[in-house]
Amino acid sequence: VSKFAYARMMAAGLAWLLLSQRDAVGLTLFDTAVRQSQRPSSNRDVFRQLAAQLESAQPGGETSLASVLEAILPTLSRRSLVILISDCFDDADRLFGVLQRYRHARHELAILRVVAPEEETFPFDRPTQFRSLEQSGQRLLVDPARLRQEYLRQYAAFSERMQQECGSLGISYRKLLTDRPLQSELGAWLAERG
Repeated sequence: VSKFAYARMMAAGLAWLLLSQRDAVGLTLFDTAVRQSQRPSSNRDVFRQLAAQLESAQPGGETSLASVLEAILPTLSRRSLVILISDCFDDADRLFGVLQRYRHARHELAILRVVAPEEETFPFDRPTQFRSLEQSGQRLLVDPARLRQEYLRQYAAFSERMQQECGSLGISYRKLLTDRPLQSELGAWLAERG
């Protein structure tokens, strides 16, 4: 399952769960800018609208998490639970600066970081052409054996920083691997929040 499809299913599952508890649910889909937005509502009919938006959504260009989150913050009129479903690949300093402002505004934050298993293990062993999913036409032919150690070092450092920064800001954080069943990942996250 692609990260995009996994994130869509996770968003739909969370919306259904929250609406069944009579919580208000909204949705914002974005890449470099907000593409679709649904204001929070606790009306059960809103699920059809959210599901339609999620189903029609297509992956966009490169994502700019920090800038989009900056733009969304002033639109939140009351304290909210903001759940970010993303791979979180962005400038970490800018991203955590914006997340700190959300916490200062007393919003509760949860980050569900969607990760492909290949990103974790870098299993490639022959010359491989990598293409950017966010920047069309960008391709790079590499010898994975020469890159593996440095890639895994940088990836581990990024993952560790995500976990530490979220912990220090009081942000609920969970890494979700796309090869794991969605329902068990969602159940484990909800049990952690207990």
